[in-house]
Amino acid sequence: FLEVNRTFEQHTGLAGAPGRTALELVPDLEPHWVEMYGKVALTGEPLRFEQGSDVMGRWFDVYAFRVGEPPSLTFGILFTDITTRRRAEEKLHRTQARLDSALQAGLAGTFYWDIPRNLVITDENMLRYFSLSDRALNEGVPLEDFLPAIHDDDRARVADALTAAARDRKLYQLEYRVLHPDGSIRWLSARGGVESGKGGEVLGLAGFTLDVTERKEAEDRLRHSEERYRAIVESQTEMICRFRLDGTILFVNGAYARARNTTAERLGGLNFWSFIAEEDRAHVGTMLERLRPENQEIRIENRFETEAGPRWTLWANRGLAFDSNGRATEVQSSGIDITDRRRAEEALEESEASLRNANRMKDEFLATLSHELRTPLNAVLGWAHMLRNGNMTPETTDRALASIERNAKVQTQLVDDLLDMSRIVSGKLQIRVERVDLAAVVTAAAETVLPAARSKGLVLQVLVEGMSPIWVKGDADRLQQIVWNLLSNALKFTPRGGRVDVHVRQTSTGPEIVVRDTGEGIPAEFLPFVFDRFRQADATTTRHHAGLGIGLAIVRYLTEAHGGSVTAESEGRGRGATFAVRLPPVDGRQESTGT
Repeated sequence: FLEVNRTFEQHTGLAGAPGRTALELVPDLEPHWVEMYGKVALTGEPLRFEQGSDVMGRWFDVYAFRVGEPPSLTFGILFTDITTRRRAEEKLHRTQARLDSALQAGLAGTFYWDIPRNLVITDENMLRYFSLSDRALNEGVPLEDFLPAIHDDDRARVADALTAAARDRKLYQLEYRVLHPDGSIRWLSARGGVESGKGGEVLGLAGFTLDVTERKEAEDRLRHSEERYRAIVESQTEMICRFRLDGTILFVNGAYARARNTTAERLGGLNFWSFIAEEDRAHVGTMLERLRPENQEIRIENRFETEAGPRWTLWANRGLAFDSNGRATEVQSSGIDITDRRRAEEALEESEASLRNANRMKDEFLATLSHELRTPLNAVLGWAHMLRNGNMTPETTDRALASIERNAKVQTQLVDDLLDMSRIVSGKLQIRVERVDLAAVVTAAAETVLPAARSKGLVLQVLVEGMSPIWVKGDADRLQQIVWNLLSNALKFTPRGGRVDVHVRQTSTGPEIVVRDTGEGIPAEFLPFVFDRFRQADATTTRHHAGLGIGLAIVRYLTEAHGGSVTAESEGRGRGATFAVRLPPVDGRQESTGT
């Protein structure tokens, strides 16, 4: 190549041709190109031809001519890309071939309607369908001779279509039934176009008919099959959805539509993924990716977004179509609501976890109870054995008796707490309701634990804010038990040198008792469980503080039995704790309400 223009490069796709040979550019170039160009160069005779190149996938109109005189072998070529025209000609040729085949098989017929003379000329195939005389082959017969053979339900429609096509100069196209001479009903598909004269007048309508009976019967069978399938699908209680993996919904049944509180028609074309709970979409996508021609069905449980909210659904997914890589492109899913089953399973799991926790707490409580009962008993038995043996000084004897008395009181308190908890659980704990001065109750409880506070080196202060008395309706003994338990708890967990403050006041919502200490505090993770019975932040038998873990549970129950509430706050370990008891307001002028 010496020189090429840009159009050459565009038509052939060959860039950088100058200075290179044709075979360098197109190694697989067909030999006939070289032979024809060589003939032009050697003989000097120009050559014009149409030729296709399979390598380039194009057709060209080529004019080749020699440039200069011999011995010059230089020649020029004019290319015209005729690929579009050649493809159209090939398509036309195939169409004509099919039409010829149909005509030869007797499945198609041709006709011409001479509109001014109202005569129709046909071929022999048309005669077989309409029982016309041989005159229809040459001279023509009136249009009215055709109409009796057309089905009664279609006759008027055919006549109207022919009239409209001639009047409006538009395409004549419709399908209709004819009564075949053999007694059967055949379906014909007719097409035709209007022919006009030089002056624009209508000359006639030329057309053809195809026997499409088999196609119509197949369509009827398919329609009936689809109707039966749809009836079966619509009667299903399972939700059915057919969709592409890009999310486009192709079909849903009534059950699926009802779950979305809409119609099947409105769901068509929407995005399937929008109905899958967002947190489940990645899992569902991963599972659907596993569909393969050799593994066409897979089951998935996920949350389905319904009008009533997300519902757990079990889907049986079946791949209907696959791409060349074996990945599913179209899927049909059948789903059943398993929300009740999932909730039952979750409830069972929670129940099992609760049972395991209860068993663990029972074991911890029994271990704690054994330890708490054994500790004072060991002291009582030890001192009693020493007293029995005698040989004790008066001072040692007094010390033994004091220890026995102290540990007997501890044992008594443990038993009392257990009995109270038993009465609470069984609903047999009684509250004697009367008008009570809350300030006096708190003061009495504080005086009871004051010796213990002093022996531990703690400061215990009671502050009654506002006017006294502060009246409440309740059981004085049980109210004192609430305060005593809170104070005992504070003293237990406050190290030597600390302080415990008790505030009693009348607020806008009712009387309030606040016990605040500077003790060990409550871990944040344990704070929600601090009032649960048998729960302790340190439940081991080697813990530093005694107790069964029921004191605060009794506080909560007794407070709620009085119509009040109790809360606990702590900023964490080593930051102390604050307990607040709030009771309902009472008119101070009311008399005692009795028991």
